[in-house]
Amino acid sequence: MMALVTEEEARMISARTKAALAAAKACGVKLGGDRGYRPGAFLDAARGAQASIEARAAKAARFRFDMLPKVQALRVRGMSLRRIAATLNAEGVGSSGGAAWTATAISRVLAFEPSST
Repeated sequence: MMALVTEEEARMISARTKAALAAAKACGVKLGGDRGYRPGAFLDAARGAQASIEARAAKAARFRFDMLPKVQALRVRGMSLRRIAATLNAEGVGSSGGAAWTATAISRVLAFEPSST
């Protein structure tokens, strides 16, 4: 008996869904969605990956360029790389990836040459 009730419930749900979709279609709503298929996408994958690498590198270079004066000012005051990292973390200044600053990240900012942007 329960199986019959469940089957009837499923039929009613199906009928309501089909009616709602038909009404939406009649009102001009675009049904379905982008499933991500792109002809030739496999051929463009290498180009897309390279473009992504270049975009991330450019973003990182801009960030290092923006942080360089502040880091240099702290370094001139005689702070160690670890102390600079701790100071930036204490001030709530995030690194480019949003993680905590480390001495290695500070050394990379100091090694940055602005002329390379």
